[in-house]
Amino acid sequence: MTHWRRFLYCITLALAWLCTTTAHAQLAPLPPLTGHATDQAGMLAPGQREKLEAVLTDYEAKTGSQIALLLVKSTAPEQIEQYSIRVADAWKHGRKGVDDGVLLLVAKDNPAALRRLRIEAGRGV
Repeated sequence: MTHWRRFLYCITLALAWLCTTTAHAQLAPLPPLTGHATDQAGMLAPGQREKLEAVLTDYEAKTGSQIALLLVKSTAPEQIEQYSIRVADAWKHGRKGVDDGVLLLVAKDNPAALRRLRIEAGRGV
């Protein structure tokens, strides 16, 4: 009887690991950090992006806090919450030890069920 329990335990662990690795393999790649305003969805005109970049750079120079804007077409199949956390973890905005970074994520074509706007703020904000 003990061998069967051990066998079932091993099978359960293997299936859990397989499901986890499969789910991670399907996640969309994250866009590279290219500045304060990253437009992957083509929502901003070049002049708008440059102006936003200047405003956010000036804000960082005055306060030290970093704000990043990311515009994407969609976060599907991922929920916007998980996607924004992955981006925030990868980009590491905010000062070390202060944790005052902010990420504003807009997903233009997300269905209403996935939401279209998310703000991730560090604890120091």
